[in-house]
Amino acid sequence: MREIVSLGEFEFWDAVYQRYAAPQELIEINICAGSFNEFVKRFIEVHFGERNEKELWEVWLHKLGAWSDISFEDFKKQHTQTPRETQHTAEDTAAAVDEAIGALEMIKPS
Repeated sequence: MREIVSLGEFEFWDAVYQRYAAPQELIEINICAGSFNEFVKRFIEVHFGERNEKELWEVWLHKLGAWSDISFEDFKKQHTQTPRETQHTAEDTAAAVDEAIGALEMIKPS
């Protein structure tokens, strides 16, 4: 249920009741089937996906507009790409540790 906590319980239930007129039966079915967690995860993915799409559309429309050379699809691709995972070498780790130690040595207790 971390998903509900991170979203905010009120916002979650508000979104559920906005999407479904009477979600009680749907929720009960998912609880009885033991799939309530999956329902919550999927609902949040869909809810935020739609919300992000609308927000991106508004930004594109007001900042770039339909007269721009960049299509909305291209704009969306540029702003929704997941960051690449970087590989850290042992040298990178050692350099970071040395830098941290150097910063700590500069601190003089009072």
